[in-house]
Amino acid sequence: LLIRHFSLPLQKIIKEMNVFSNNDIAEMLADSVGGADVVSTTASQLARFPKSEILLINGSGLGKENRISPRGVCAMFMALQREASFYQLNLADLFPTSGLDHRGTIHSRHMPKATVIKTGTLNDVSALAGVVPTRDRGLVWFTIINRGGNVSAFRVQQDKLLQTLEKELEVSTDIPDTVT
Repeated sequence: LLIRHFSLPLQKIIKEMNVFSNNDIAEMLADSVGGADVVSTTASQLARFPKSEILLINGSGLGKENRISPRGVCAMFMALQREASFYQLNLADLFPTSGLDHRGTIHSRHMPKATVIKTGTLNDVSALAGVVPTRDRGLVWFTIINRGGNVSAFRVQQDKLLQTLEKELEVSTDIPDTVT
């Protein structure tokens, strides 16, 4: 034996992949379970939304041909929360979370505390999806998709929309265990 290397646990790899939006790792993970078609079929089945609402040509999400409906994205987040709980994990173990993480895709963002997010960016598309815990309405799932040329401006507007929701929905001061 010359060398032995132990990787991080899968949960930590997924978290780092999402914190830094690492497309190479996403592609490798998708390939390891059978490719983009297996991922899209499994996602639609587990999250209980029509397969017609998810089209993946690769595992990284790079390419305009990749599309997931906003409803499908929210359904996948809810399914991930449910599935993670079977392993004593939660969404904050898998995705960047406002107030807990301060690097990668969440760095310099201004979202309500405990907002769990996933970003998606191409040349002319900026997407933000996740969940905001509220005091009176429980978890509020969201997907925002902006198209056009100014991705930086889209991110600022996405944050402002979530800040408005924070005021309107009275975001919880306690971070619920289901999120963290």
